[in-house]
Amino acid sequence: MKSEYRCHVEAIICSEQKLREAKAIQREAQEKLTQADGFVTYQEASLREAEQRLAEIESKILAQEPPGLGDEIKEINASLKIICREVMRPEV
Repeated sequence: MKSEYRCHVEAIICSEQKLREAKAIQREAQEKLTQADGFVTYQEASLREAEQRLAEIESKILAQEPPGLGDEIKEINASLKIICREVMRPEV
């Protein structure tokens, strides 16, 4: 009986330790997720600002350039956006 009791006590102590370790891992993961969420939010805002500035500059350029050149600039910008998104895509 004593040996069975001792085995159960040791198993419970081991389980409690594993639970503490799991909670520590969970806490660290939540902190990293919060940090990543903040980074994503910042990058999205930064991208929107950059795209807005680009659109403003583009409209100024288009107002000064001869007709037809605007379509070429739009195609180039679309290509650049695709390239930037491919480069910035996180690796899996």
